[in-house]
Amino acid sequence: MEFIGILVFLVVVALQLAAMGLGVAALIIYILAIIDITKRSDQWKDKTMWLLLVILVPFCSLIYWFSVRKSVNRTYPIVSYPPVQPPTQPPTQPPVA
Repeated sequence: MEFIGILVFLVVVALQLAAMGLGVAALIIYILAIIDITKRSDQWKDKTMWLLLVILVPFCSLIYWFSVRKSVNRTYPIVSYPPVQPPTQPPTQPPVA
């Protein structure tokens, strides 16, 4: 009888750890989705809508991350701020002593 009690306890602990792991993974995807949306080009007209949906309805971050993001990557790539300018002159070499 004691064996069954220990087994039930271990199963409950394992389920709690699995639930915590899923929660942490969902939080990471939530944060990454917000970062990804804010780094998109301003020409993407749905940017504001998706940002509001992800912030107000966190489950939408999973929808964005696993379905919408792939199609958006092709059309509206992530931009860097400020835009990186190529150097106008080659770098000069320091004098060799």
